[in-house]
Amino acid sequence: MRSVVWSQVGVSRVVVGDEPRTSGPQDTIVDVDVSVLSPGTERARLLGLPTAAVAFPHVPGYMAAGRVRGGGRLPVGARVALRGAGHQSVAIGRPGDLHEVPGGASLTDAAVWQLAITAMYGLDIGGQRAGEPVGVVGAGLLGVIVRRLAAVRGADVVLVTARSTAKSRACAAEPATVFAADPGRWGTRPPLVLDVTGSPDGLDTALAAVAPGGTVVVLGSPRATSAKVALRAAYDRDVQVVGAHTVNLDDHHAAVLTRSFFEFLGKGAFAISDVLEEHPARDAPLVYRRLVTDRTFIGAAFIWPPAARRPSCASA
Repeated sequence: MRSVVWSQVGVSRVVVGDEPRTSGPQDTIVDVDVSVLSPGTERARLLGLPTAAVAFPHVPGYMAAGRVRGGGRLPVGARVALRGAGHQSVAIGRPGDLHEVPGGASLTDAAVWQLAITAMYGLDIGGQRAGEPVGVVGAGLLGVIVRRLAAVRGADVVLVTARSTAKSRACAAEPATVFAADPGRWGTRPPLVLDVTGSPDGLDTALAAVAPGGTVVVLGSPRATSAKVALRAAYDRDVQVVGAHTVNLDDHHAAVLTRSFFEFLGKGAFAISDVLEEHPARDAPLVYRRLVTDRTFIGAAFIWPPAARRPSCASA
């Protein structure tokens, strides 16, 4: 099989190696059709940023989808999404990290299952209520997923801000979304604002944008260990700040969010593939270079050809 491997900070390549092995009868062997880049996490890890260190060599990625080859409880050929699967042509799906994809839904849309759970967990922690506006600071892939799911779950308007307009093009497919480089132009202060930037500046922006008595959710993994924010102003306005990361998500809540996500997919209520550039998996090193330098980059999907799934002990 083939996989993406980082040999050291800033260096990626595609290599040929042995297929992973199952550890029991419940494990499912999956031939991967597509794996989706998680831009914020993978960029931070590739560059060795604070709070994102990994050991090298490292197989990046954790979102994929494909077809069952064998093992487990699903029939051969069943279309499935995987959590925790790296960028590789063959993966092992273990119970709880594998879910059948509804008919008619795209594998690429289904592959973002983990980020969708992250987004909905943040909306739940923040107390999203249908019919109320939601604010989002940050326009990367997680931000796009958050605002689209917020709309599906009943937000009457989703207000977005980012440091630049470089990624605002994705808003064109979102009728409920209003983008403004300055949140002061939103026209209202939403009761819930999610900071998906992972940066100190993002948190400060979210605190200034939220309504008095509102909630700011710091979603995902912050890329800094401290932040300089207008704490007194947040205190005076009775703003609540909470963190939301799926490491704190219990199994029951995860199952509820998973069920909602795949229901949305089945109904055609959620899609994300329109903002994901498709690239042959062999071009992964080129994509990572763009991820590091291109401010317009939102996300990418690596397409794995059937030939890449053949077992091999060769190296490249």
